[in-house]
Amino acid sequence: MANTTCSNTMASIRTAIIRAQHLLFRSRPRYDYSNVDITASDLINRLSFQAQQDISSVMKIAGETKKKLGTFASGIFSDLQDRML
Repeated sequence: MANTTCSNTMASIRTAIIRAQHLLFRSRPRYDYSNVDITASDLINRLSFQAQQDISSVMKIAGETKKKLGTFASGIFSDLQDRML
């Protein structure tokens, strides 16, 4: 009787472990990389290229802003000089 109870308990424990493993692995997300059409190096190259374009755009905008601010400041100084004279 004791062996039967022990065997039943062990079988129940095994069943519980198998069910827990099944639930754990079934609920874990599975990633399918077969449809990914870009490699890490491609991604880095694309990001690098985009960053270079962004920096170029920012530099262009900064140059235009510098010219506009220079013209604005020059106009203000000219107006101040004209008023002082």
